[in-house]
Amino acid sequence: DQPTFYIYTEMEKTMKMLITSLTVVAMFLVGSATHASSSYEIPLKSGTLTLADGEIDPSSKYVIIQLRKNLKRNQIIALQNQGVHLLSFLYNKSWISAIDDPSNINQALINEYAIAAITPWEPEYKISPSLRQGQYQEWAITESGKIKLLVTFFKDVDQANMENRLSQYSTNYETHGNTHVWSIQIVPDEIEYLINDGIVQSVEQGPAPKELLNNFSRSLINVDTVQNVDLNTTPPTYYGLSGNGVNVAVCEAVDETHPDFWDHDENG
Repeated sequence: DQPTFYIYTEMEKTMKMLITSLTVVAMFLVGSATHASSSYEIPLKSGTLTLADGEIDPSSKYVIIQLRKNLKRNQIIALQNQGVHLLSFLYNKSWISAIDDPSNINQALINEYAIAAITPWEPEYKISPSLRQGQYQEWAITESGKIKLLVTFFKDVDQANMENRLSQYSTNYETHGNTHVWSIQIVPDEIEYLINDGIVQSVEQGPAPKELLNNFSRSLINVDTVQNVDLNTTPPTYYGLSGNGVNVAVCEAVDETHPDFWDHDENG
């Protein structure tokens, strides 16, 4: 006969396997229930937008698309070939997107690309409540009473259309650091017309005046303590870290086509 302690060991193994199996089944059932009733919170200029899983409304050309998982580059291209363009990343797998034809949005496409929700990009999403209510920064108000604004157009809008639209509000406008962001000065009453313009993605006050921050940066990051520098000598004498032999590189551009941005798993 087997020793008693060995019999209990086999029983323990069996019980552990049974408990593990039940746990996996329970987790699957809970996960399914959670998925069916889950929602997504997306921070916007206007506040937090909550979308329910399964909320599908492709009635506008420009929409928010919430995905359940990140798509690989080839999937994004395939989706684009079906008339759905992911234009600008918003937050946690949500995108500002353009739909060529709402009739292309069917259940097969929704399932294939793990689309959780689609909702129109509404005018109120384009602007902060304070700006819409006429609360302007002092620096944003010109001597003539116009408001300095930065207007962002959707990424699929060409330059001719952008300039044509801006010319309806002013003759003085220019790009601001991006081909789809423009600075313009308009009268306050025209802001509402601007956010209701179909090709405008967002409106904000700007550009803000530049502020001198270098005078405070050393104290903020405790450089003086680390360097223990005597500034009364020429050149300064460093009794701590001096930076000698340290090479610094600054990169202000991102290559969005680099594989590192595309070859990821569904969790990013």
